[in-house]
Amino acid sequence: MIGANDTVNSAAEEDPNSQLAGMPVIRVWQSKQVIVMKRSLAAGYAGVDNPVFIKENTDMLLGDAKDTVEKLAAQLTAEPLPGTTVNRVGSMFTFFFTGQQVNDWAGAKSCDTERFARYHKAMLEAGVYLAPSQFEAGFVSAAHTPEDIARTVAAAKKAIAA
Repeated sequence: MIGANDTVNSAAEEDPNSQLAGMPVIRVWQSKQVIVMKRSLAAGYAGVDNPVFIKENTDMLLGDAKDTVEKLAAQLTAEPLPGTTVNRVGSMFTFFFTGQQVNDWAGAKSCDTERFARYHKAMLEAGVYLAPSQFEAGFVSAAHTPEDIARTVAAAKKAIAA
């Protein structure tokens, strides 16, 4: 979740004395894993601390959400894989299996889609789930941690070498 506080505050359901008691909330704390991206640990508009932030299944990424996600995407695409080129805007990216910059459909059509298929299969085997087509984009989100990105980069380097 990005920037939310009161709307995902478990105190609304768990603490009958809370100012938020009875307020409809999104029950993110019931997820297997919660990743919170916020500028700080400050309380929300209601001034109520959020117990979700200290639950065992919660990881926190503090900082500006847009900047943080863009930095993660930049880390993921910093070193184009051998024989590929990468296009990236914000947190959206595509690796093209060609040595040429891709700026249009003609450039995209010239990619080695069979090589992409082998790469895609190797990434799946490594537990990294990518869009199944050479012509689709990937996205880095608030759910991706720096460790996820490092694991993905390592898997990509191994997959491209296979």
